[in-house]
Amino acid sequence: MDEKLYRELGQLTKDKTIWKQNIPYVASLLENQSPNITAKAMWLLGEMGLMYPQEIAPYTKDIAAFIVSENDLL
Repeated sequence: MDEKLYRELGQLTKDKTIWKQNIPYVASLLENQSPNITAKAMWLLGEMGLMYPQEIAPYTKDIAAFIVSENDLL
């Protein structure tokens, strides 16, 4: 499951035309149990935020909360 989702995020990364509509979906993955998925979602939200800063703004606190994570990936 994680591998499929990771590939899906990789495809989403490449298609910037659908980024804006997928911001809530990607943000929902911040609560994923897999650190790899969470890290990919954080990275993608960062990239999306360069194009859509207003749309990312509601999720910045969630992203910033990972600064205290004991997982180095996050």
